[in-house]
Amino acid sequence: MTPNLPPPCGLPTGNVFHTSNQANTTFILDESDGTFVSLSDSVVEDNEVDKAVAAAGKLGTRATKTLLLQPGDSYGVLNYTDSLVFGYAISIDPDSVVCNLHGAHATAVSSAVLPKTTTIAIYLEKAVPAAIAPGEAVSITCSVDQSKRTVPAH
Repeated sequence: MTPNLPPPCGLPTGNVFHTSNQANTTFILDESDGTFVSLSDSVVEDNEVDKAVAAAGKLGTRATKTLLLQPGDSYGVLNYTDSLVFGYAISIDPDSVVCNLHGAHATAVSSAVLPKTTTIAIYLEKAVPAAIAPGEAVSITCSVDQSKRTVPAH
């Protein structure tokens, strides 16, 4: 018995990669029956071994960014608009956000996806101390995904 599911609204139909030495970031989305409103168990990678393609701004459903924190900071934001293939149409899955604090500061970290954006807010339990040694940096790296996972994935 087939479950009664709504028809798909959008369909990724292909990735036309370059056949010469020209970078091509084409990813074809067929939205002739409607637009994407959600995504599950899917990955569109933005990584390539070719530097020209990477420099051309290829987008994906997953992205990682780093924010340099200043002394006194207890809050920061990372905007992924320039990195995510579906932009605002599909929000970041809150369960996908993973943040790691780096440098000469240890504290609890939490995050929240800001509504109707591709931005996350990052909160530190304790602010970055003013007495960070010269040359020491404190940063936070966060990875996000637009695709909601219904099964374990990498």
